[in-house]
Parts: sequence; C-alpha cells; structure tokens
Amino acid sequence: TNNFPEDLFEQGIQHFEEGNISEAILCFESTLRNIDPEHADAWRMLGRCHTENDEDSKAIVCMMRSIERDPYSPETLLALGVAYVNELDHERAVETLKSWV
Repeated sequence: TNNFPEDLFEQGIQHFEEGNISEAILCFESTLRNIDPEHADAWRMLGRCHTENDEDSKAIVCMMRSIERDPYSPETLLALGVAYVNELDHERAVETLKSWV
C-alpha cells in the first residue's frame, strides 16, 4: 500500500477554493505522480492552478493532458480556451471554444 491520503485530490480542490494555489498544486501533482497519472480532473485542476498563477503555457500542457484522457469535458475545454486567449493564441482559442459549444 502507498501511504498517500486517499483524498489528496479533494484536499487539492479545497486548497484551490481557499486560494492556496501552491498547496493545491502540490496535491494535484502528488495525485498524478503517486496515485493515478491518468486522473483527468487532476490534470485539469493543475492547469487551472497554473492559469491562476499566470502561467498559461504550463496550464495549456496540463489541459491538453486532461483532454487526452477526457475529450468531452466542457470544463476543461472552456479552461483551455481561456488559457489560449491569455496566451494570445486566438486561432487555437476559437477552435477550442467551438469544441466547447
């Protein structure tokens, strides 16, 4: 058995909602590294953390990994579209937001 808490992802969500982005990042990264590297929601939330930190290029990488695992997630498509807008990549933003709609 691993000695990582089962609710690591939920802890990350709580940190994110409380504005503790660096703590949230640690929870989501640990979830992906130690519990489930295919956790689409952890990839999405890690991407949202990077967006909060104005690190949109990192956010885009995480969102793409989430989309690969869950291609129809409206939350991820919207967040990815926003990250592309922030990066001034309007063509990709439009493509992504069309998928969202």
